[in-house]
Amino acid sequence: MNAKFQKWGIFDKHLSIDEMMIRYYGHHYFKQYVKGKPIRFGYKMLALCGNNGYCYNFDLYCGKEVVDAASTVILSKEPLGNRVVKKMLQPVTDPKMSYNLF
Repeated sequence: MNAKFQKWGIFDKHLSIDEMMIRYYGHHYFKQYVKGKPIRFGYKMLALCGNNGYCYNFDLYCGKEVVDAASTVILSKEPLGNRVVKKMLQPVTDPKMSYNLF
């Protein structure tokens, strides 16, 4: 789906990365619990969207990433927020255009 979103979408100058919860009360190991939020149980998703609301990239949060031993050392030094932003911005490849990220 990400490939289709990126194929048909025109990247805006203003981009936003945010997390969202999809309400789910059933049993599944991807389900998250976030205390104090309006939607406490569900799937956590991360999305890169433009100011027009178009979603260019999204990712379902499945817990800690499991990678090989060589990469773990590099990932452990970088904060989770930095990794999320870099992963979400991978489709944004136009070097001629400057983007404002919120």
